[in-house]
Amino acid sequence: MDVPDFEADVWLQKASGELLADLRQSVPKLLRKPGTGVNGASKLRYRVRMQEVSRLDSQLTSTSVPSLQVLSEFLELPQLLDPHLPELVPQLATAYLDYLQTSGMQPCLRTKSHLIQPLSEAVAHLLYTFCKVRGEKVIVRFFDVETKYIELLLSAIEADFVKHQKEARDSCNRNLDHSLGYNEQRSWTWQERYVILLWLSQLLFAPFDLSTISSVDLEDLTIPEIPNFKWPPNLPSIAVRLIPMAIKYLEKPGKERDGARALLVRMSMRKDMQEMGVLDSLISWALKCLEPSADVPVQLAYYYGGRLSFLAGVLRASIGTSDMDSYRVPIFKTALDLTKGESGIARHLMASSVARKMIIKVMRSVTALYLRSDERNREGASSEDTMEVVETCITFLMERLADNETPVRLAASKALSIITLQLSPEMAEQVVEALPKRATYQP
Repeated sequence: MDVPDFEADVWLQKASGELLADLRQSVPKLLRKPGTGVNGASKLRYRVRMQEVSRLDSQLTSTSVPSLQVLSEFLELPQLLDPHLPELVPQLATAYLDYLQTSGMQPCLRTKSHLIQPLSEAVAHLLYTFCKVRGEKVIVRFFDVETKYIELLLSAIEADFVKHQKEARDSCNRNLDHSLGYNEQRSWTWQERYVILLWLSQLLFAPFDLSTISSVDLEDLTIPEIPNFKWPPNLPSIAVRLIPMAIKYLEKPGKERDGARALLVRMSMRKDMQEMGVLDSLISWALKCLEPSADVPVQLAYYYGGRLSFLAGVLRASIGTSDMDSYRVPIFKTALDLTKGESGIARHLMASSVARKMIIKVMRSVTALYLRSDERNREGASSEDTMEVVETCITFLMERLADNETPVRLAASKALSIITLQLSPEMAEQVVEALPKRATYQP
């Protein structure tokens, strides 16, 4: 039975103690068998019941109140989870690492049952649910960030990537036997890829140069050719392995793209990677991918959306620094050209609400960067170039306030408010006065 909206938060506050107690008791039992290891220690499970994973997941995300739901409930008040995250998330993360390090020693058993799943898949599913309920920026803080796990996680997702590509090539010739059910050689789910890409992005906060933690010699690697990307010389092997992986997943339409974007942004903003030219190469690559070319056919909107999301990410990550100052002009020019819809790529992107929203984020971030740069360098005075960028951006945002899609209108209004707050009082007043005239809805 569903609880009325006005009573849902009241019910959740009253029931949260019982739900959280159930969660804290159920997660350890899901991950490990009590008292079956050496000296009576708990032993890691390698397969778990899907029904139990679904039950815990529903307790985090559901907005109704049946008796068997726990995790889904906290979508209404996610902050109730905060005191328990330091206990629950590390348990899941540690179990995942243990699984990766020991699953190769287990026999590859096959089963006809579709009621169980590998532990790694179940853990990734629950970690994704935590990210959905509480936000990925909160959850990744509780992941283990020892640098020794970079190689482990990177090798695991590389193996899945190679297997996935091989399966795609051989799919026409394969004779799938559905009676085999799950086995340990399966391809990863999108939740696993998303979580591991996020985890790798968090591991890149390591204060050491990547060259000091790369265990594979660059001579042993085949550097892949990436269209429009020029490899900087003498990169550490970890960077050579991470960049193609992140770029490939940046083109995906699912959540993997968010994880790949976070990974690429973190990689490019590292000081050692900037000194080696990674930031410059990635910015140039993204801009070239967005340029019209008679030799390259127009790709899917997700292809370009991933590039735009990367640009928006590095611009946002550079706030308070001068790292992106030299890239402001080409990025703003590229975004502005896309809004005009004159090329095939531009028309394709402006027809997509997701792409329009991403263009808004890029223009907002570039404009904010101009304003902050002037504030740092000229004590609040705005140059002519900055005022031209601000006026162009505000004009575009006001036009998008009349967009047919609600997410685009919301993105435009948010961007407009952020920029207006950074303007002088006189100019901000002009923007506010112009809103009733320009923001007229056009169905």
